[in-house]
Amino acid sequence: MPTYDASGNVLNDGVNQYLYDADNHICAVSTYLGYGLYRMVEYVYDAEGHRVAKGTLTSFSCDIDHNGYQQTSVYVLGLNGEQVTEMDGSGNWVHTNIYAGGTLLGK
Repeated sequence: MPTYDASGNVLNDGVNQYLYDADNHICAVSTYLGYGLYRMVEYVYDAEGHRVAKGTLTSFSCDIDHNGYQQTSVYVLGLNGEQVTEMDGSGNWVHTNIYAGGTLLGK
């Protein structure tokens, strides 16, 4: 049974735990892998609310300055905020999405 915060955001879905920023964007996710191990990820947004990066964490918090954040992906956005290109944490190209008429072509 999922648990929710006062804004209706899912805090725990039985598999993952979620943290949200002041704008109700998911900023951190913790997934239990078993044997006392967790995978923790943080998402970073720009001022318009577009996701621009993600990375790993060493402590479950949205405080990027104190949670051990290590960037793993950076997103190059199009004019409408769509993710056009993904680059890894070192700036190497990972993939590019192609849009036509605002619709993502293929997967």
